[in-house]
Amino acid sequence: MPIRTFGAGGHISIPKVFKPRKKVTVTNGDTTEDITQYVLAGKWEDILLHLGIPSAELAILNFRGKFSNYFTETSEVKIFADNDATPTTLKFTGHVQKPALSFSKTGPFVNLFFDHKMSDPINKLKVTKNHDSKSTSFIIKDLVSSYLPGFTVTNVVTTTDIQSFNWEDKSFIFCILDLVRNSNYHVRIDNDLDFHLFEKGSILNQDEDVVFGNSLISFDHLGITTDRKVERTRFYGRDAEGLLIIASSGSGDESLILRDFSTRTNLEAENKAKEAQETYSTGLQEGIFRSRYIENISSGDKIPFLHNELKVNSDFICSKLRHTFNRLGFFTDVVIENPALDINEVIKERTILEAKLITARNPNDMDHSFNFVFDDESQTSKITGLTIENGSLVLASGFSTGTWQSSIKTFSNNINTTELRIISNDSSSSTFEVCATGNDDDLEEITPDISDSTSLSSTGKRVMLKITLKSDSDNPYPEIKGAALLVKNV
Repeated sequence: MPIRTFGAGGHISIPKVFKPRKKVTVTNGDTTEDITQYVLAGKWEDILLHLGIPSAELAILNFRGKFSNYFTETSEVKIFADNDATPTTLKFTGHVQKPALSFSKTGPFVNLFFDHKMSDPINKLKVTKNHDSKSTSFIIKDLVSSYLPGFTVTNVVTTTDIQSFNWEDKSFIFCILDLVRNSNYHVRIDNDLDFHLFEKGSILNQDEDVVFGNSLISFDHLGITTDRKVERTRFYGRDAEGLLIIASSGSGDESLILRDFSTRTNLEAENKAKEAQETYSTGLQEGIFRSRYIENISSGDKIPFLHNELKVNSDFICSKLRHTFNRLGFFTDVVIENPALDINEVIKERTILEAKLITARNPNDMDHSFNFVFDDESQTSKITGLTIENGSLVLASGFSTGTWQSSIKTFSNNINTTELRIISNDSSSSTFEVCATGNDDDLEEITPDISDSTSLSSTGKRVMLKITLKSDSDNPYPEIKGAALLVKNV
């Protein structure tokens, strides 16, 4: 039943009763259990696809260790919610990433963090496709039929616009971003894994609104176009050994930090930093409001916002929804249309779990990294008295010392400050040298230290690393498992 009418006076809101109810179920194998009584708090998201993959969190009471070993990575969690009715409407389905045990004055908890069930196929998907003068709807349908079995395109409207793309090994989310950025359409995926393609702003929500004095709790920047331009982006990932990857794009003071710890290579990080910087450089329209729980709403909907005292009566496109419940109540946070990645963001908040477990420590404000994969021959220019075993740099048989020198990596800006991070055994007698000119004569010794950086005597764009392993009584079996050279632009 609509809660508002439209007459000669325009928008008239009809107040509604707020009595939201939730249900949470967990399926392990063939067994499904309703665990609602144990769930004290949680939240789930609904996001336009170009902004990333929706995630969810739950805090579950764990008295007597009931749930300590209950959840696995195959556990399927479903969240249902309805207002003033038995909760039967499915709002979120996901698979547990990793349960985390915790304890507070309230008692013992299991904290669950999980992405939507669409995340596994989409996050891993790389697209290699050439579309020449095709409509947005054709491209969406072709991508789904080519790469996403089990997904459907029932709600993809037929479009007549024309776009051309030549994608090679490109993240699926960035392909969607290309489509959205170059058209007047939005894309989302529902809980049935059905794609929705629709014209931006074309879906006016007839059932919900946000009104001062009824549902509205707070807002920030709403109705204000800030168009804040991002001049520089910095992207953080992790290589296979867990060492930090850093890539930066652009220059200036207005910066944006992005994290996606599933990114494993320098090239991936550099591409993502560049794409994000190009996108955000056109400006951001920011705005968010908090309301009492909004039941019938989807990302991409246009929802009325009314504040009579401020004389605001406007419709806003919802790009991201975050529904939250806890002991204080049941709420919905709405981010109004934001034309670029909120990178969960793909870059996701990549769930709060990763923010807690893996932080991007960069105390020296470095801009880029050169992460070394020792069994990648293209990264080695010289090697003497050393060999590669299981991806690690070790002394060859019969040698007590040996050297390895990397290939040269050329950066776009001059470098004069470096920081070296390594994962090693028995390396205290070994030495490390670096230069930014690509010349052996300019190599300078550097000490691996996350808290200290080294200023180089010679500035340049051609960076390389030299490692000398030494064996002695205190360090009988020197080994370098991983190395990352962090650098800062002049």
